[in-house]
This record gives sequence, structure tokens and C-alpha cells, in this order.
Amino acid sequence: GKDAVSRILNELHTFLTKQSIRSMLQFPVASIESHSPAVMTLKRPESYFDYRLWVIPKVSDYSQSSFSLDIQNCAAVNIPLAQIQAFASKPLAPIKLESFVVYLSRNELRQSNVSAVVPFDLSVSKAARTHCSEATTQRIGTDIAKYAYTANNETTPTLIGFTPNDIDSL
Repeated sequence: GKDAVSRILNELHTFLTKQSIRSMLQFPVASIESHSPAVMTLKRPESYFDYRLWVIPKVSDYSQSSFSLDIQNCAAVNIPLAQIQAFASKPLAPIKLESFVVYLSRNELRQSNVSAVVPFDLSVSKAARTHCSEATTQRIGTDIAKYAYTANNETTPTLIGFTPNDIDSL
């Protein structure tokens, strides 16, 4: 005999495939994705932190090196191409944002550097000595070092007149 779950699934399948029942149900239809010939290609930011202070659409899957934006959809709602290009990179670029903003390093912001060292030691644990655990520990160390490098080399946009030195001089 079969187990209870298999019997229930078989009975459900038999019930749902009856012609009298099928006509009452709406099954999803596989749709064909349309591709617009007028497509603008957006380049991936060099760093995750490039535009982190700006409210812009983010792509959650960065496995692609470029992304497609259907310009015809934007044209249907009267968004000019220049605004689309600005929104895809720096939303405030049309107002000459660079004349209001200065980019400061962590040192200029009086922030300490992010440590590239793992803040805990798992080597004393017996469970951390397995092959998988050692590989995971190495990956954690590499990830922390990459994050520290990125964080320590990024610059933060700051309004002119609001830098720590400007505020101290008041």
C-alpha cells in the first residue's frame, strides 16, 4: 500500500482533472515575455555603497552586469529621457548637485576605520575544526576584509557647509 499523503495527492489529482471540475477552475497560463526594441542599458554601480544615500530603484539581483529598462513604458507616462538617465544614476544631477556636495572620506568625517579582523575566535571550538567549518570561517574572514576595504575607501556625500570642520568653526 501507499502512504496516506500519496493517496490524498492521487485523489486530489483525479478530482481536479475531471472535466466537470476543470471547467470551473482557471489555471495560470504561461505568458510570453515581450522585449522592447527601445531599451536603455543601465550599468551596475562599481560599489554597493555608490548611491546608498540616494533614493533610487535598486536591483536586488546583482548577478547581472547590466539591466534593461523599457523606455517605452516610461514614455507612456511622459518621463523625459534625461530624467530617466538621471534617476538611473544620480537623481539630483539635473540640478547640478556637485555644486552643493563635497565627498568626504572616513578620516575627514572623523570616523575610525572599519577593522578587517574577525571580531571573534572560533578556533578553540572542536566543531569549528571540520572541513566545512574551516571553509566557512575562511569565507567569513574574507567577507569581513572585503567589507572593511570597501567601507574604508568609500566617500560620503556631504552638503557643503555641513562638514565636521565647517560645523566646528561655527
